[in-house]
Amino acid sequence: MKPPITWNLLEACRRPAEECLARTNWHELCLRASRHNDQECVVLEQVATGLNHVVRLLEFQDCTRWVVRIPIAHVEKEHPARSFGLRAEVDILSLLGEKTSIVPRIFDYELTAENPVGVPFILMEFLPGDTAMDSLGGWESHLGAIPHTYRYGFYSSVAKMQVGLTITSHYASSLLTSACR
Repeated sequence: MKPPITWNLLEACRRPAEECLARTNWHELCLRASRHNDQECVVLEQVATGLNHVVRLLEFQDCTRWVVRIPIAHVEKEHPARSFGLRAEVDILSLLGEKTSIVPRIFDYELTAENPVGVPFILMEFLPGDTAMDSLGGWESHLGAIPHTYRYGFYSSVAKMQVGLTITSHYASSLLTSACR
């Protein structure tokens, strides 16, 4: 008989996410967002966390919503590779945004915690909908697996999107390759 597993990965991720939320100067973040949209904004209570990021919604007076995405892991122990990865993410999203309408627009970002917000972040357009993981009842319902009845449609949609991005992704890949030299 196998011994029961006594640790909980989701619980282990909760503390770093909570610390990340506490380090963030939400008032300053709203001020920055408001400067880009010429409207006051508020931080909404909805928070999503994964292993690597915290995501939170901001809402403006006209009900427009933006998302702030903040890396969780050890912001106080910044490493140049982390800011390089965030920079690559910003560059690729910006490039894809020029060629397609399937990625959110980026309004502002910081690569390090050396800013008034206190954390690195990406402030971007909110695209309504669920992630594949959160759809159809979420992790609790399907443990991260796409139910068989939806797999063909899901994979077909992803494949069509990838084919449409082929030329752009080759270009993005060449950008990353040249940036790494």
